[in-house]
Amino acid sequence: MAKYLFTFTYGAAASKGLLKEGGSKREAVGRQTVEAMGGKLESFFYAIGPHDGYFICEFPDDKNIAHGLTVLRANGFTASAVRLLTGKEIDEALNVHIDYTPPTA
Repeated sequence: MAKYLFTFTYGAAASKGLLKEGGSKREAVGRQTVEAMGGKLESFFYAIGPHDGYFICEFPDDKNIAHGLTVLRANGFTASAVRLLTGKEIDEALNVHIDYTPPTA
């Protein structure tokens, strides 16, 4: 399964939910949601910075990611996902030959 880094930022309604339920409860709900979608939550962190939180998940394919982002956004989050690659995956990618000629002046 592929790993993804999600970032999320709460909107007003989601922030109110966090205040009401607390961070641990929302993390547990996130874990249940990821697992119900066929994924596995590896780590979950709240943050001080440009985003309110980050989590790393494993999912079998991008369709699950598209669904997850839609669910987050529909519930008051600004969210994005980035596909993470291991060193081995980068090594495999670097072994793919690309015949490319750059433009010339």
